[in-house]
This record gives sequence, structure tokens and C-alpha cells, in this order.
Amino acid sequence: MTLIGELSLWIALLMAAWGAVVSFAGGALRRRDLAASGERAVYVAFAALLLAAAGVWTALLAHDFSFAFVALQTNFSLPRAYTVAALWSGQGGAMLFWSLLLAGCASVAVFTHRGRDRDLMPWATGTMGAVLLFLLLIVCLDTNPYDRLGWMPTDGRGLDPVLRDPRLFIQPPLLFLGYVATAIPFAFSVAALVARRFDAAWARLTRRWTLAAWFLLTIAIVLGMRWTYGDPTQSGYWSWRPAENASLLTWLAASAVLHALAVYEKRGALRAWSVVLVAATFLLSLLGAFMAWRGTGGAMLGVSRSSLVGWLGVGLVVVGGTAYLVAARLHQGAPDATIGARLGREAGLAWGSALLAAIAAVLLVGTLVPLAFGWLRGSPLPGGARFLNGAGFALGLLAVAAMALATLLRWGGTTAASLPRMLRGPVAAAILAVLTLAVLGARGAGSLAAACAGGLVIGAIAQDLAAATRARRAEHGEGAGGALARVVAGDRRRYGGYVAHVGLALALTAFAGMFLRSRHTVTVRAGEAATLGDPYGHVWRFVSQGVSRYGADDRNVSAVSVESSRDGVPRGLIVSERRQYLDAQGQPLADPMPSAGIRTSPLLDTYVVLAGTSGDTARLDIAFNPLVAWVWAAGVMIALGGLIVMWPRAEPARETAADPAGRSRR
Repeated sequence: MTLIGELSLWIALLMAAWGAVVSFAGGALRRRDLAASGERAVYVAFAALLLAAAGVWTALLAHDFSFAFVALQTNFSLPRAYTVAALWSGQGGAMLFWSLLLAGCASVAVFTHRGRDRDLMPWATGTMGAVLLFLLLIVCLDTNPYDRLGWMPTDGRGLDPVLRDPRLFIQPPLLFLGYVATAIPFAFSVAALVARRFDAAWARLTRRWTLAAWFLLTIAIVLGMRWTYGDPTQSGYWSWRPAENASLLTWLAASAVLHALAVYEKRGALRAWSVVLVAATFLLSLLGAFMAWRGTGGAMLGVSRSSLVGWLGVGLVVVGGTAYLVAARLHQGAPDATIGARLGREAGLAWGSALLAAIAAVLLVGTLVPLAFGWLRGSPLPGGARFLNGAGFALGLLAVAAMALATLLRWGGTTAASLPRMLRGPVAAAILAVLTLAVLGARGAGSLAAACAGGLVIGAIAQDLAAATRARRAEHGEGAGGALARVVAGDRRRYGGYVAHVGLALALTAFAGMFLRSRHTVTVRAGEAATLGDPYGHVWRFVSQGVSRYGADDRNVSAVSVESSRDGVPRGLIVSERRQYLDAQGQPLADPMPSAGIRTSPLLDTYVVLAGTSGDTARLDIAFNPLVAWVWAAGVMIALGGLIVMWPRAEPARETAADPAGRSRR
């Protein structure tokens, strides 16, 4: 099977090249037979990549250490489930997996548009084939998982202990799938530029694929945050490492696309801005591919200079090609409509889109500058995380405030005289949020500002929803619950977006809880107690139950259990471990990995880490982290909002969209 898989990888490369060339030729020559041949090449490339991935999995499960990738990622002691997931744990397998997902998405896009949009399909198929060709060139020539060693080791190095987490089976595939989904709207935007056709069909397709990418990235980012939070070697939810930042950059750009498309579909404006954002989103997803994912470590794997030149070259081609097409083709169609009302919802969405793009730009600079500095000087640039924390938080506050304003404004314009009345509810909600957080113990300006911004959004959305519910009750005489349900069901895009906005506001407010975080280091023997105070003024007592040591199949474990109580009330047992992973010969694979013991409550996480042991004495790092549970609840709410927007209707309603002339049409 490995021989078939290796051969299939090269067949996929040839099919990607064939599909790109004949598709572009079919579009230029208006030859439907060539275009159809290019579409079939996409299907064949997907099938070949399935065989190539199956070949790597065969080598992994057979522990064929003659393959360098297998020897680097697995060993005999690695559990079988993690052996399967090792495909996407290293650079070569991850790039193959990425290519497989891209070919799958391209096949779905080609299949769902068979017989439709014939003027767009050759160019879209050719663009997807070209992107796939680039990825497969990197796989085949630079990171080939089928490369063999010159000798046969008796055992492999084994999977990085950081990656031995159940989230390895979910988070990376979702992240990769979110990245590759951005290639589809980019391909159709290139096709629309070449064909000079921007209509309702293009807008719907771009929105659906971008929304799918946004939804997948949302889940992947939240899972990645939970993974990072559970790793005691990290600090909090986010460590501002390049691979993590790449996912957030793509998510921010996709969010900006969705806001811009809402204006384009409703008013026919922001067409050029939407196309630029679609290209930027795709380019940022390529940046995520370059910053090859490696678990929660988020570090770039070893990338050769030839590969670096290739990535930079493709980035320049995407930027230059898109800029040329936008400048040369976009103005040849009907002119882009203007937004018009300065105080309309369209203006609020436009400013929101621009602000999201600005946040992404700041984050991009804050990510690439330290990388370039480290590459040139050999040492990281100090203060990068502090800059990103400050700038990201400040711009996040502005973005959340813009959400509240856009919710209050109406399509077509809102009079300035009506704004004070419309702001009463949101301002009251903001004051209530600030007072609530102050009562809980918050004193920092950052936490109170976050609560204020979050309260504005929640208040604005609640006010808008209440007004719509009252109007329906007055018109149909329904009960409050039934009217509310029908209002939401009647406009899922709008109210699903509201749910996501509430989640974002809640997340920003919960993030501010980390300003109240307190940490302590104590040393206790069996039976001894440590007494500490949390940020809310409660007194905690931790009684050590002693250190235990035991061995498992692939690791040795030291563990400590502490009995916790708050203000004299028992709060249960908290267990923390240090795990030393071993190879098949019983030798350590890496430094011992700490595993935090976390006790979660609605307002506070008690976070206990076994930092070290000496006989029956344990050194513990204990942290009190406020409002953590609300971060995860906010993540679920954001994803739920996206799911509501994407959920298909039983009877699809006709949508209002803008045609190339900028006019609204049914």
C-alpha cells in the first residue's frame, strides 16, 4: 500500500497541474471540453490523495521506521489512536493532509456547480488547481512523508508529549479544513474578476464558503485556547505564538468579509473591498500553512530556504495578481454603489469590517516583525506579547463598541436626534455590567472597560430583539415566547449574527477576568496545609494528601492530591500530575510534562500545578483565574451563532442581493 500511496502522490501532482492548465485554457478558448477535463482532473487528484494518505497511515500503523516521517512521529509505545493522528502532527503529513482537504473542498465546489456558472467554472477550477499544485509541489519536493532513511532504526522518536491530548483528533483537522475552505471563495472571486461578473450568485457562494470557514475556525480556535489553557507551561488562553496568531488572523479577515458582503448584498456597495478581503483571507490561510502547526507549541517547524522562497513567491503572486485583476477588471463593470447614509446600518457594518481588518493588520505586524527580527538576529524581539495584548485589547474594545452601534442603526439611515433615545437601553446595560464586575472585585481600567463594551452590545441586541418581538405581538396577537421564536426564525442571518456578537462581547468581558488573576507557590508535605486568598476575598485551604508515583505503558507519573476548601466549606479533591513519557526501551522522550488539576466554578477556576517533588514534599503552583468558565461559554455561543446562520431553511426564501449595477433584485 505504501508503494501505491507514493505513486498516487505524484499522480495527484500531475492531475493538479493538468487541471490548472486545461481549465485556464478552456476559459480562455471557451472550450467546454477542456473545462470539463479540468474538473475531472480535480476529482482524480482527490482520489489519488486519498490513496496517498492511506499509504502514510499504513506505514504509521505498521511502524515502518524506514520512512523518516514515521520514525520522527511514532514509536512502538505510542497508543494506536495517536499513531493514526500522527499524520497531521508533523510537517510532511500535515501538508499532505492539508492538500487532501483542499482537493476535497475543490471537488465539492466543482460538483455542486456542475452545469451552472459555465463562464466562471473554468477560471475557478483552474485557480483551485493552481493552489493545489503549489501545495503538492511543497509536499513532493520539500516535505515528502514518503522520504526514506538510509538506515532502519530499531524504534522511532515518538510523538511530541505536548500533542498527547484527545483534542489532537479534532482541533487540527478542523483548523486545516477552515483554512482550505477560504480557497473556494478566492477561486470564484478570481473567476468573477476575469469574467467581469459580480452578481447575487457570486455573493451567495462567497458568503456560504466564507461562513463555513469562519465557523470551522471558530471551533478550532476555542479548542486551541482550551488546549493552551490546560498546558501549565503556557500562560492563560493565548500565548501569541505564530501558529496561533495565523488562525486568529484568518478568522478576523473572514469576519471582515462577512460584514462587507452583508452591505454588498443589501446595497450593492463595498464590492471592491469584499474582493480584496477575500484575497487577504486566503493569503492569511497560506500564512497559517507556512507556520506549520505543531500542537500547542505553535512554533514553525524547520522550513528550508527553498520552501521559504516558494511560500513568499506564491504570496507575491496572489497579492500582485489580485491587485492587477481588481485594478484592471473591477472598474470595467458597473460602478460600485455608494453606501450613502452616514448613520445607516450599512455604514456601521462598513466601519466594522474596516476595524476588523485593522485589528488583523496590527496582529500581522506584531507577528511577523518578531519573526523577522529573530530570523535576522537569532533572538526573539522582546515585548512582542505585551504589544499584542495591549493593542489587541484596545482594538477589540473598539470593535465591540462598533457592534453595538451597528445594531442600533437602521438600513437607509438613522436620524441623529433619535440616537440618545436608542442608546438608553445599551448604556443602562453597560452600567449594570460595570457595577456587577466591580462588586465581584474588579478594579482595573481594562476589566471595567471590557465590561462596559460588552454591556453595550448585549443591551443593544436585547433592545433590538425586544422591539421586533413587540411589533410582531402587536401585529399577530401572539404570546411573547412564540413571537420571539418566530422573529428569530424569520431572519436567521440577522439573529444568528446577534448570538455571535453576544458571544464576542461575553468573551471580551471574560478575558478581562485575567486582570484579576492571582498566583502563589507553596511547598507542602503530606498532611500539611497551605492557606491562600482568592481575588474575591475568600480564604482557601489546600491540604496535601501526599505524593504518589506509578508507571503506565508509556510513561512514569508523579501525582499529588490536595483537599480544597473555601471559607471552611469543602470544595473537593484536586489532582495534578507530572508525566515522564518513555520510549520502547524505557528512556525519557522529553522533559517531564506537568498536567494541571483544575476545579471550575461559574466565577473562578482553581488551577493547581505540581511543579516538582522531593520525597513526600510537593512544590505547587496555585492560581486563581476568574471568569474562565464564561470564556468557554462565549466560545460555544459564537459557534452557535454561526450554526444558526448556516442552518438550512425548510423552504428557502428568495434573497435580496445586488446585481452588477448595484441595484437590489429578487
